Amino acid sequence: MKFICVFCGSSEQGALKYAEITKKIGQTIVANGYGLVYGAGNVGLMKVLADSVLEAGGEVIGVITPEVRQLGVVHAGIKKENLYEEQTYSARKARMAALSVGFLALPGGLGTLDELTEVAIYNQFAGYKNTPDNPVKPCAILNADGFFDGLSNQLTRCREEKFMTQKHLDMILFTRDPIAAVMHIIQFKGYTPDDSRWWEASNEKAKEKRDDSAKPISAVSAFWNNKLLTLGSGAFKTGLFAFKMLTQKNGDAQINNLSSMPKLS
Repeated sequence: MKFICVFCGSSEQGALKYAEITKKIGQTIVANGYGLVYGAGNVGLMKVLADSVLEAGGEVIGVITPEVRQLGVVHAGIKKENLYEEQTYSARKARMAALSVGFLALPGGLGTLDELTEVAIYNQFAGYKNTPDNPVKPCAILNADGFFDGLSNQLTRCREEKFMTQKHLDMILFTRDPIAAVMHIIQFKGYTPDDSRWWEASNEKAKEKRDDSAKPISAVSAFWNNKLLTLGSGAFKTGLFAFKMLTQKNGDAQINNLSSMPKLS
């Protein structure tokens, strides 16, 4: 079975407004023969989502950390063999991504935004080669009631000011339709690798820059590089000496022997 990873909020207060559309997401996932991967919570939209999948007869995988277990908010409906525990939050996100064929974000807070941003960055780098062992995975955002309008506007500005390309922006689907969000992941046909060096000002200038960087450093340049390193080291030692004199003058008994500090190589 293939699984779709869903990021969403754990707040009980925020869940009421988006409960029905979240249920629709869960039901659509199961109706198309897919399972759910999520953060294993039994609170907020996380609980609404997992309940809708389980009630429809679907499979649920939960990924937690020891801290989540200690909080006592792990969904009791998740099978023991489907519950993964990772030691760090970063490892938790990596596990969720590895288990999934695509990602879907629902309304949520910082955790949701962090998870969404991480997979978007993953896709951006994976897009340069898009190999079987490091593929681009589809990503959709359910922009229910315009919840993510601000994020959409910010990403558009990033593109307009050349901090990202339209191709990278197109890697994320913004939609208010829960069925369209799920189907975007299920019907994903793959991604054409992007081998452009988008971060460079222009191809011609970039080539000149790369050519210049490949040239050997002249004897004069090498001299001044070494001189700067020597001066930097001397300035640091002078600073330590001055600090030592100052602390001694002020009678600071806690810092009275800087000679015991580790040396910088």
